[in-house]
Amino acid sequence: MKVVLIFSFVCFFTISIFSQATGTISGTVTVDNKPASGDVILQRSNFEIDRQKFDENGHYEFRGLKDGNYRVVLSFYRDGVYELGESKDVVITGGGLQTADFTIEPRPTSTTD
Repeated sequence: MKVVLIFSFVCFFTISIFSQATGTISGTVTVDNKPASGDVILQRSNFEIDRQKFDENGHYEFRGLKDGNYRVVLSFYRDGVYELGESKDVVITGGGLQTADFTIEPRPTSTTD
């Protein structure tokens, strides 16, 4: 009887571990109305847990995320200068897909008289 109970517990525990759904955060980055080069930083509890370069179309994706609160931080190059952009808070629940798009507007042009 003990063997059956232990076996049942091990099976249940194994299934529950492997059946936990994981989530995805993805999005697109545009800078000055076009794709740009740079990184998207994924944070949890204010610590960096992952970093990715976005592709030539400005797309990025973080997969395999456990449920919880995340912050996505944008960093990019514009006019040869590295800039730290905005951040977005994202919540993963039940292994869902969340989108965090970033649009950085062109810098205002200065006019001189």
